Amino acid sequence: MLALEVFESEGINLAYTAERLLPDFYRRWFRAPTSIDPQTKMPAYFDEGKSPLTDVLDGDGEKQISAVWEYLKLGEKMQAPKTGAE
Repeated sequence: MLALEVFESEGINLAYTAERLLPDFYRRWFRAPTSIDPQTKMPAYFDEGKSPLTDVLDGDGEKQISAVWEYLKLGEKMQAPKTGAE
């Protein structure tokens, strides 16, 4: 079952992801979450390496996945991301 609406399911806390997961596993999980956990509510954002966020890193899914990993590696030092609402 997939999430049908935003906030339908509580998301996971990614703050300690880099401490818990190997980089290759993280990349596989981010590319295709249901291939890791068929019951996950996490949507797949990347289609054939492309991202719907075309204004971030030219829509390059692999670059975006790498950028998120670098951010997650900051652990407790990470700052809250800018939401555009500030």
